[in-house]
Amino acid sequence: MRILEALRTRALIRTGVQASPENDKPRHCSGFEPLAYSKLLSFFLPLAATPLMAYSTHNIIHAALARLPVPHLSLAAFTVVRAASDAIKAPVLVSGQISASLVDSRRSYVVSTSFVWALAGGFFVVLAGLGYTHLGSLFLYEVIGLRDPAVVELGQRAFRIFAFLPLVEVLRHSNRGLLIAHQRTGIVSTAMLIRMLILAVFVVWTVSGQFMDGIDVAAFAWTGGLAIEGVILLIAVCAAYKTPIRAAQTIPARNDRDPTLRYVIGFFVPLAVMITVREAVQPLIQAGIARGAGAAVHQLAVYGVAWSLVLNIVAPLRMLHNCAIVYAPSRDHSAWPRVLRFCTATGAAMTATLVLLAVTPIGYQGLRYVLGVSPSIARDANLVILAFAPFPVFWGRREAYWGVMMRRHRTRAIAGGKLIHVLVLLVTMALLFGIDDVRVAVPPAVIGAAAFTLGEVAETVFICRLTAAPDSIPGPVRAQ
Repeated sequence: MRILEALRTRALIRTGVQASPENDKPRHCSGFEPLAYSKLLSFFLPLAATPLMAYSTHNIIHAALARLPVPHLSLAAFTVVRAASDAIKAPVLVSGQISASLVDSRRSYVVSTSFVWALAGGFFVVLAGLGYTHLGSLFLYEVIGLRDPAVVELGQRAFRIFAFLPLVEVLRHSNRGLLIAHQRTGIVSTAMLIRMLILAVFVVWTVSGQFMDGIDVAAFAWTGGLAIEGVILLIAVCAAYKTPIRAAQTIPARNDRDPTLRYVIGFFVPLAVMITVREAVQPLIQAGIARGAGAAVHQLAVYGVAWSLVLNIVAPLRMLHNCAIVYAPSRDHSAWPRVLRFCTATGAAMTATLVLLAVTPIGYQGLRYVLGVSPSIARDANLVILAFAPFPVFWGRREAYWGVMMRRHRTRAIAGGKLIHVLVLLVTMALLFGIDDVRVAVPPAVIGAAAFTLGEVAETVFICRLTAAPDSIPGPVRAQ
C-alpha cells in the first residue's frame, strides 16, 4: 500500500495537483452538491458592473463631446487616439490576470509587480513621444490615414494626456486582481461607481462652463477617472490587508511553480500579444474606414458612437473568464458544464439586447436624445450596431475556455486565437472594400463592424476546437 501511495503522490505532483484528502474525492460524484447558478451570478454581478460602468463613461464622454465645440472633429479624434493608445499600452492590462492567477505569495507579488511597473514606464515614454514630438502627427497622418489637419492637431493633444494611461492602468488592474483573487468583487464595483460619479460631475461642470475644448475634457476625464479608481482600490487593499504584499500572502496557495521572473514573463507574453492584438483591432478598422470612405470624419464618428454603445452593453463579458478561474479550473471539473452554460447564456442575452436596439426605435432614440448625437449619426450607427449584434454569444462562450486556459497557464493558445481573429478581419475588410459595388452600397462603418464580428466567430471556433487537448500544468513544483 505504501508503494501504491508513493506512486499516486508522484503522479499528482507531476500533473500539478496537490496530494490531499480533497483530491481523493471524485470530481463527478453524485454526492457532491453542484455549483449553483445563483452562486455564479452573485460572484459575477459585481464584476459585470465594473466594466459596465467603465464603458458607461464612454457614453458620458461622447455626450459631452457632442455638446462642446467642434463635436464631429472631437468625436473622430478621441475615437482614433484612444483606440491607438489602448493598442500601444495594451500589455499592461495583463497585470490584472497576473494578480488573479499567479500571485499567491510575497515573492510572486514582488516579482510580478516589479515587472509590470517597469513595463508601464516604457509605454509611458512611447506615448509621451507621440504627444510631445512630431511623431504623433506623423502617426495619425501616415499610419491611421487622417487627412484633416484639425483632427490631427486635436489627436496629438489627446496623446499628451493619454501618456499617463499605462501608469494608472497598472495601479488599477494589479490591485483589482488581488481583490478578485480574494473574491471581494463588491469592492471592485464600488470603486468603479465612485469613478463614474466623479467623472459625471466633472463633465457636467465643463459642459456648463464651456471653458475647455472637447478633446481636453475627454482625455482628462478618461485618464483621471482611471487614476481615481486605482487609488480607491489601493486604499481598499491597504484597509483590508494593511499592504498589497500582505494581501498577496493571504491568498491560498494555488500554483505549483516557483514565481521566477522568467515564469512570469512566460505567462505574460502570450496574454500581452492577445490583448495588444485585441486593442489593435479597432485602429485597424478605423484606418480602413478612413481610407474607404468619402466622408471619413462622419463614418469614423458613426463607428465610434456605435462601438461605444456596443461596448457599454457587452462590457461584462470581459470578466466572465474569472468564473472559470475561480470555480472550474479544468474542463473535467464538476462545475465546468454549468460555468460554460452560464457564460454562453450571458453572451446570448447581450446579442438579444443589441438586436433589440438595432431593429426598434430604442437604439435611435437613445443615440439621438440621450447621447445627443446628430440624426444622421444616430441613423447610421443603428446599422453598425446590427452588424455587431451576433458576436457577443460567441465571445461569452470563449471566455469560459479562456478562464480554464489562464488557470492552467496555457496562454499561448489565447494569443493564437486572437491572431486568427485579426487575419480574418483583415481579409474580410480587404475583400469588401475591394469590391466597388459593396463599398458604394454598404457604409464603411458597417463593413468594419461586420469584419469584426466574423473575426470573433473564427477566434471562438479555434479556441473551442483547440481545448480538446487535455489540461495540464507542466513544470517544476514549488518547494513546500
